[in-house]
Amino acid sequence: MLLNPKIIPLALFPVVLFVLALFLISAKQQPSSLTTVQPINSFQNQMSSFETKADSQGAVTIEVTPLVLSAGESPKFKVIFDTHSVELGFNVENVVSLTDDKENLIGSPKWTGSAPGGHHRSGELDFGSNLGSDAKSVTLTFKNIAGVSARIISWALSK
Repeated sequence: MLLNPKIIPLALFPVVLFVLALFLISAKQQPSSLTTVQPINSFQNQMSSFETKADSQGAVTIEVTPLVLSAGESPKFKVIFDTHSVELGFNVENVVSLTDDKENLIGSPKWTGSAPGGHHRSGELDFGSNLGSDAKSVTLTFKNIAGVSARIISWALSK
C-alpha cells in the first residue's frame, strides 16, 4: 500500500503540534541559564541602606521600612500595623509625624493604604516635602496607638 503524498502533511501536523507543546512545557519548567541584569539605581541603593525597624509596645506592632530617605527628596515609608487584640481604627495621617535631628517638622503625612479598622493594616506614608541637605537623622513618631503615648523610630542618614 502506497501513501498518498497529500495525506502525509495532514498526518504529520498533529505530531508536530505535540512535539512543539512538549518543548514549550519543558522550557517553562526548566530554569533559564540566562541571568537578568538590572541596573542599580538610587532607589535600590536606598532600600538596601536603611533597615526595617519595628516597635512592639502594647498590643500593636508597627513595622517601618524607608522607601525614599535622602536629601532633596520627599521621604516615603512602607508601614505595617499588626495586632490580634485591638481595632486599628485610627487615621494614620493624624497619629504620625516626621522630624529631623534639629527637630524640624518635615512635610505633612499622606497615607496611601488600608482604611481604618481591622487588625492588619499596611500602606505607604509620603511626607510631601523634601528632606534638607543638612539633616543627619530622621525620626518617625506615632502617637496614641493602643494606649502607647509615643512610639519613636529613627534612622541615621549617611552623607
